Amino acid sequence: MAEIDVKTELEESRGWSYLVEVRREDGSVSSHKVTLAWVDHDLWTGGSVAPSRTIEAVLKYVMTHLPEQGWPPKFDAARARRWVPQIDRELRMAL
Repeated sequence: MAEIDVKTELEESRGWSYLVEVRREDGSVSSHKVTLAWVDHDLWTGGSVAPSRTIEAVLKYVMTHLPEQGWPPKFDAARARRWVPQIDRELRMAL
């Protein structure tokens, strides 16, 4: 399974942004800027889990359900709902 490494966290006006590195089993590495809105953090965790842990959980969840999914260089975590529609329900239970 791929490894997800959250490199940086920056608090912004509507949430956080992260620089994330994904290392796949085939040795390829990709970098992404991923944002997480306050509202999504609250929906997924009720504010009880650190945002950096939440973004890592979201990305791992997507990776588990769609291992071959290519991620764009920049995206918001809410896009995961389009990729894996059941994420809201299942991620809340997992966190």
